[in-house]
Amino acid sequence: MTDVKATRTSVSVTFSRDMNPAGAERLENCTVESPPGTIRSPKTAAYNAANHATLLSGLSFEPGAPVKVTVKQVTDTGGAKINARHNSATFREIRNWRYLVGFGVPSLLFAGLGVVWFSWKDL
Repeated sequence: MTDVKATRTSVSVTFSRDMNPAGAERLENCTVESPPGTIRSPKTAAYNAANHATLLSGLSFEPGAPVKVTVKQVTDTGGAKINARHNSATFREIRNWRYLVGFGVPSLLFAGLGVVWFSWKDL
């Protein structure tokens, strides 16, 4: 798995190579949790070979809740199974206010401190 993206009603799982469609579309091979620890059951799964992605739909997620997807017993077209280290991924929605709080506020604080510091110095 290389990527997981979620909307309010579906989740897309992208693989690094072309997968066997029969395994990638079996609902039993995918576990969806949102929030992690709470199992959600998708109604349908559709594999798209063009972008190596499976779309799981018929779900309902809370806005902003992380979505964790784990796949098992899925093989690529050559028959190789997914490595257990790479069979799970979590989607977390990025919110602008988190960037402001996590990056913007500290940046403004340090800029303000820099102005105060250099105003006291005689350059």
